[in-house]
Amino acid sequence: MNRLNYVDALRGIAIMLVVFVHSSASFPPGLLTTLSHFGQFGVQLFFLVSAFTLSVASDHARLNRQTYLAFMVRRFFRIAPLYYLALAGYYFFSQMSERIAGQTPFLPTTEYTISKVLANLLFLHGFYPDANNSIVPGGWSIATEFSFYAIFPFIFQLSKKWRVGFLLIAVPAFAGLLLMLFAARLTGRLGEGGNNSFPFYNLFNQMPVFLLGILLYHFRANLNFRRTLKIAALPAALLLVAVFDTKWGWLVTPLLAGITFCGLAVIVENRVHGSWLCRLGELSFSIYLAHFAVAWTVVPQIRRLDAIFAPDLVAVLSYVGVLTMTIALATVLHHSIERHFIARGRRLSARVIASTQVRLVR
Repeated sequence: MNRLNYVDALRGIAIMLVVFVHSSASFPPGLLTTLSHFGQFGVQLFFLVSAFTLSVASDHARLNRQTYLAFMVRRFFRIAPLYYLALAGYYFFSQMSERIAGQTPFLPTTEYTISKVLANLLFLHGFYPDANNSIVPGGWSIATEFSFYAIFPFIFQLSKKWRVGFLLIAVPAFAGLLLMLFAARLTGRLGEGGNNSFPFYNLFNQMPVFLLGILLYHFRANLNFRRTLKIAALPAALLLVAVFDTKWGWLVTPLLAGITFCGLAVIVENRVHGSWLCRLGELSFSIYLAHFAVAWTVVPQIRRLDAIFAPDLVAVLSYVGVLTMTIALATVLHHSIERHFIARGRRLSARVIASTQVRLVR
């Protein structure tokens, strides 16, 4: 796959949005605080980019048992090693915090039950309300992403038959959403938190964003499609703002965010090549997993500057400080762990394909 610089730039924008929302603890009431809430939709930008890049990489691949296994091997080594490290890291961080300060900004160690840890290790916590977003902060998006990996090759094949394919995808996705709502009702979690709730997090509710990523791939060269996205992006963004705090807004916010970011992708495509945003995008997964630890420990310290500086300045310092320190930490994680396991996943994937070819020759 040819390197798409603007895709890394989109990832860079996505991680800046996510860090923005989780650095907002020191923001004074006002416009800055309100804007920070929308930073959470950086996750939907990640989902959109993921579906797009997977489509680029899978365009000429044949779907069979071996290619599917090779695909999942690559995806596992892309996500799992660093995620498992984060799981252990946040546990020991909480353990040390409880011993030293008597409390932890993360999940108490007593909540690390076998069922929750196992659900996270298997990336099934997106379907398990009690383990959804707790063992690893922000881990819900990893569960949703990995669940999408498991079904992407089949969806992509169907997407080549537009009318039938997308209908076959949309119907079970909607049925799955209803099932998740029923499960949330049974567990007493229906309606909790809106855009930060179990129904919002699950794969079925996020599916429109992934489908838009595939759609963007197939029609990215169509001028009418690109023009439509540019026109639709602003109304979608305004609607996103309008329904954000409504009781049932979470049902449509992923779709609205996806349309908005599709327009952004079309605009950004020919405008960023080799920029600092691209380099930020390359580190985005490491930044995502590490920034919670930085934000929830550093921001309270920076807030002490309220007595010296204006609150707005402290807010900016919090964001810049968290982003800068996280980038430094993520650079180490990326070069020492992440990229090595990505390379290993590619090698193992190649062996799976090679072993298949050998058997065919025999």
